[in-house]
Amino acid sequence: MGDAVSKSSEAQTKPAVGALDDSTRVLFKDVSHTFPDGTEVLRNVDLKVEKGEFVAVIGPSGCGKSTLLRLASGLLQPSSGEVHCERKGIGFVFQEPTLLPFRSVLGNAELFAEFAGLAKAERRNLAMDALERVGLIGFEDKYPKTLSGGMKMRASLARSLVLRPSLFLLDEPFAAVDEITRQRLGDDLIGLFSRDRFATMFITHSVAEACYLADRVVVMSKRPACILGEVELPFPYPRSPELRFESEFTERTREVSARLSESGA
Repeated sequence: MGDAVSKSSEAQTKPAVGALDDSTRVLFKDVSHTFPDGTEVLRNVDLKVEKGEFVAVIGPSGCGKSTLLRLASGLLQPSSGEVHCERKGIGFVFQEPTLLPFRSVLGNAELFAEFAGLAKAERRNLAMDALERVGLIGFEDKYPKTLSGGMKMRASLARSLVLRPSLFLLDEPFAAVDEITRQRLGDDLIGLFSRDRFATMFITHSVAEACYLADRVVVMSKRPACILGEVELPFPYPRSPELRFESEFTERTREVSARLSESGA
């Protein structure tokens, strides 16, 4: 759909002429959102995600972090304000892998390409390339029930990578796996980001994860959420696991934690 804008006064998404420049992938302008039951989750949010930028969003549980992603993707419309987003090439990874149990790993990876109407040979090639990038070659004929939690999430990542998204939306994708697997998946994601430089919005509750993965960490308040502040992470990509033990990294995590404590988390 290209450059799109969501407004509460509109029944459907319409093009917004000039809303995004060439460097911007997502733009929230004074966005507030209240659910039908009267729960106000977001209030006056202004946020921009640039091309090739990795932005992590952190805040208390239930403050509206996931709602931000749904607004960006067009799954929700804001109660007020505007959301501009390049929706032509979005990859969305949810908290759960959401794999189809009756399709193989390869069949799951092909799914979005199939929806896009690509020919069988083309979507097979794209899916195999995506599986190679996430380390699942050799498992393409396996079914989800035989995979570990980390492998299921890799398959989910591959499915979203197939169409080469320019914007990746990730909603706590590693929350359900153990800490070792979580760190490995984080390293995998950094490798993918370093290669493809897709714009990224990454939702997490982990301060260390946010600081390790992102260019910039956005800290949100408790509900109704606004943005309390942002912390820049000046570490070049690709990043080494040893970064987690460096003094400057520790200082940045302290800064994010201090901002988070202001949120009432």
